Amino acid sequence: MTKSKFREWVILPVALSTIAIATSFILAISDEQMLNSDTPIFFIVFFSAFFIYFMSMLVFGELRTKAVKIYIGNSSIAKKSFLGLGLETTYNFSDLSGYKTSKLSSKNGTYEVLYVMSGDKKVIKLSEFYHSNYKELKADLMRKNLKSLGVEYWSFIRETKEIFT
Repeated sequence: MTKSKFREWVILPVALSTIAIATSFILAISDEQMLNSDTPIFFIVFFSAFFIYFMSMLVFGELRTKAVKIYIGNSSIAKKSFLGLGLETTYNFSDLSGYKTSKLSSKNGTYEVLYVMSGDKKVIKLSEFYHSNYKELKADLMRKNLKSLGVEYWSFIRETKEIFT
């Protein structure tokens, strides 16, 4: 059985994002000028609710979809979201239609993402950014005769939709 391994620093961006979000939110609502101004309370409540919802979905969306723990067995692949703390979901290789790859660029380099597909749905996202043994995981999946479904070009809109679904 092949198990995924996270890069050592993966927890750092998650922790820093959480701290930044919480600090920004606290500063935004505790700003005396905002609270003492003529700003309608509806605006403050709406802004706060939207901010919390949007930021938490980004954090949980990323943790839920890409920061996943993977276990590749002989006849199935299992994933646990939220850095391996979530519920386990298992997929039989016979039920999978194949995989697609994509390249994501950042200022520190280009990372490959492998999407394991069941029909037209991405059920597992393996990321070179999050997983230190990404190449080993990919090679193991190739040995399982998963069919290559080609390359998918990265799209911000598509990624955002997938976070919320």
